[in-house]
Amino acid sequence: MELLREHIKHWYPTVLSMLKISGIKIEKKSKKLIFNDVEYEPTGDDFLPYQFNDPFLDYIRKEINESYRGRLFLSTMLLSRKILEVIFTRVLEIVFPKLVDNKYNESNHNICV
Repeated sequence: MELLREHIKHWYPTVLSMLKISGIKIEKKSKKLIFNDVEYEPTGDDFLPYQFNDPFLDYIRKEINESYRGRLFLSTMLLSRKILEVIFTRVLEIVFPKLVDNKYNESNHNICV
């Protein structure tokens, strides 16, 4: 197998453009990266305005919105990840059901294919 090699000289322009997009400046004299953190202001009342019509998901949604209004953005992010995990798990449970024709379907739960 042939290894794909890319010289570092080709990385430099890409890295510079990615830093610029991210709002990071390079201070050449001190050789430091400078990032000015901008204060974020919530724009609306709710971060997640739509109901799921499910008690568990709606409770997490309520917690997300309260965290967002309280400017607890890390909590908002973590709870948003949690709600995505729950939704993904529920989709997998529907696509790969435990019971098929009222019988346990082992192939749907076998992770070693």
